[in-house]
Amino acid sequence: MQVDLHMHTGYSADAQYPQSIDDKIHACEQAGLDIIGITDHLDFLRSGGTRDNRDPEACAREVWEKRRPAGNGGIEVLAGMEIGQLHATPDADDFVRTHPFDMVIGSLHAMPNDLDIYFHDFPNMDCDKFLHEYFDQLLLLEEHGGFDVLAHIDYPLRVMKHGDYIPSFDNYMDRVQQVLRSCIDHGYALDRKSVVCSSDLRRIFCTNTSAWAASASRSARIRTRWTPWHAA
Repeated sequence: MQVDLHMHTGYSADAQYPQSIDDKIHACEQAGLDIIGITDHLDFLRSGGTRDNRDPEACAREVWEKRRPAGNGGIEVLAGMEIGQLHATPDADDFVRTHPFDMVIGSLHAMPNDLDIYFHDFPNMDCDKFLHEYFDQLLLLEEHGGFDVLAHIDYPLRVMKHGDYIPSFDNYMDRVQQVLRSCIDHGYALDRKSVVCSSDLRRIFCTNTSAWAASASRSARIRTRWTPWHAA
């Protein structure tokens, strides 16, 4: 069974545009996938508002209209969204609760200053301090809940390289283990696009989103309970 539950369409600001949901489904059919999740971006900001989705309401509406249940004779299409900073504002909880989704990906793209990690001035920052603050925010996101899959915990490693500095989690495996243990405790799947885990840690801790997708009674699955919202 071939499954990909983390993919974006032209609704996402970082995706190729134009690229419709129908385009994505057709491409996945041609590639022989069995189950896909359409999970376009929507980031919530502590200062108010959202970003990274060209039209959140239209996106949520269309992805639900285009979903295809299991047993339809072809590819199964789950309706979802990748929500950045669910713990940042009650507006994020309200959005998820008031829109029908089969799945929600929880991600951390921006730190409490609302600046996307991609745009931080790492050559002039204390990178060790930053990474500890990043793990702190991941743990707060996991404790808050409201999502099914935790996305790309290695995001900083993709953008922190500068000069002779090669970012690595090698000296932060205790923090990585905290995050992975929290995934287990809360029942989250871990996005397999995350590649930071050593083979041993991946075998011990990482949940497989493919197994999550293929599990029985998807329609009856209840998303992880939210904790009462509070400012992180």
